[in-house]
Amino acid sequence: MIKNKNKVRKEYKNKIEIEAFKLEVKKSEDLIRNAKKYIKLSKKIGEKYGCRVFISGSFGTKRFSRASDLDIVIVIPDEKLREKILIELRKKIKNPKVNFHIITKDFLYLYKKIAGK
Repeated sequence: MIKNKNKVRKEYKNKIEIEAFKLEVKKSEDLIRNAKKYIKLSKKIGEKYGCRVFISGSFGTKRFSRASDLDIVIVIPDEKLREKILIELRKKIKNPKVNFHIITKDFLYLYKKIAGK
């Protein structure tokens, strides 16, 4: 009986891993298909609040692959805007492979240094 329980657990675990992999593939395909749209939308929302918007990481250097995520840097003029902008972006862009790095202009120099720019 214990062998049967272990077998069932293993099969269940395998099914969960397969479903998780399928979901990850869907997110990656969505990102590759819609990256330009996500960038354009992020710039539109950022500009609405007087922000500067940059693309960094593999999409910024045009060396992206299916494993990549999209890093969007938004330089906000006022810390008070951070939450408002992030909420608006996440309502429009639900793919978790899109990462928003919302920083103030004071931290832009440091961010560029860390990112190697």
